[in-house]
This record gives sequence, structure tokens and C-alpha cells, in this order.
Amino acid sequence: MELAERRLECLRKRFVKDNSLLEKYQVVVNKHLSKGYIIETSKEGFDRDAVCSYVLHHSVINPKKPEKLRIVFDCAAVYQGYSPNGQLLRGLNTVNSLIGVLLRFRLGNVALAADTEKMKTVDTSGKKLNKDVQVVVDKSFYVDDYLAFIDNVQNPIELAKTLGLLLGKGEFRLIKWISNCLQVLESVHPEERAEAVREIDFERLPTERMLGLLWNTMVDSFEFEVRIPRRPLTRRGMLSSVV
Repeated sequence: MELAERRLECLRKRFVKDNSLLEKYQVVVNKHLSKGYIIETSKEGFDRDAVCSYVLHHSVINPKKPEKLRIVFDCAAVYQGYSPNGQLLRGLNTVNSLIGVLLRFRLGNVALAADTEKMKTVDTSGKKLNKDVQVVVDKSFYVDDYLAFIDNVQNPIELAKTLGLLLGKGEFRLIKWISNCLQVLESVHPEERAEAVREIDFERLPTERMLGLLWNTMVDSFEFEVRIPRRPLTRRGMLSSVV
């Protein structure tokens, strides 16, 4: 309880200093409430003497997406030698290899990628579909990012539709679709495309960020953004930049 109160007080002080942070935090909390991820507890129904765990939380903002705030629940916080994470059994690591996903992404002629809007439940109905789709689900996802390469135009169009139906059964909705092929993009509903291709520019396809890399969909190549920090022109400054 003491740790939770201290963290909450630190968060309150940040809100006092930064009103925009408070507004962004409120938006995310209200969204979680509306979707049922969290529920509000009334003072009347709250027993302070009962045995319970307080999950701490704080905000994380990606410097590349300053307008987007995420609330992270800190289940690794230790109090009196215990943490919520420490009481759970560790399962198997089922996340695909990042390098493997990126390498497979370069195997065909037509590329397509998407994000999973939210994680919910797992559906076993994928066993009823063809093996090619099952392989895509097993091998072409890195956490919630989907990246795949196909040899011809028609296959990814059918694949996108089939994946949408399959993952929709488990309430996994694929959004932010992007491709290096205009025909594939046109087959996806505008609201489900990436923001940069809601309105398709037939002269120029955008560059999108994929798993930490920049994907130039126009020329179908990865690009790297290198920002060299400004350091004094001294030996120590040069070594700091290299490291």
C-alpha cells in the first residue's frame, strides 16, 4: 500500500506540472474503462484490510510518436520482497525471431504488413483453414506486427481477406495495412489501411516504420535513419559518439 501511494503521489505531481500529460492520461484511462479492461472501485465496496495487490502504473511516450501515450502496468515492482510477476510461472517463449520475420519478409515480390489492434483471446478455429494460412499466422507475426511477402498479386489479396476472417474470430483485428503493391492496397478498406495510404497516391508510396526499420514501399527497400549526436570535437566526444 505504501509503495502504491508513493508512486501515485509522484504521478500526481507530474500531472500538476504538465496538464497535457494529465489530459492524455485521462483519455487512455477512459478508453480502458469503456472497453472493460479496468473497472472503477467504489469507496463503499473497498475493504482496506483485505489481502490484495496494487498494480502500479506510469506513462510511456515514444519520442517518435509524442502524441501517443501508453499506460504501462508495473507488475515487476517489488514490495517486501514480492512482485506480481514473481508469483507467476514462466511459460514458453512463443515470440518469433525478429531476424527470421524480417528475412522472410524479403522472400517474395509482393509485400504486405499490418498491426493487430488489440490482444484478447485465442481461437483454435485456424485448424479448419488451409495450411498456408496457418503457416502465415505462425511464422509472419512478431508479437502484434504482421509482415509477409508473396510471389504474385492475387495471393496476398486473398490472404488479407482470409486472415481478417480468421483472426476476427478471436477478436484480433488487423489494421494499418500497408503494401508495396497498389492492387493489394485497393483491396483493403480505407479505414483499415495505414494512415499514410488512406488516400492512395499513385505517383508516390510512403515510407513506413517496420519493427524499428524504415520500409520504403515505393522502391521496396529498408532504410536506416542515423542521427549523429552533437559532441565536442575532442577525443572523449568522438569516443562517446562511436559508442
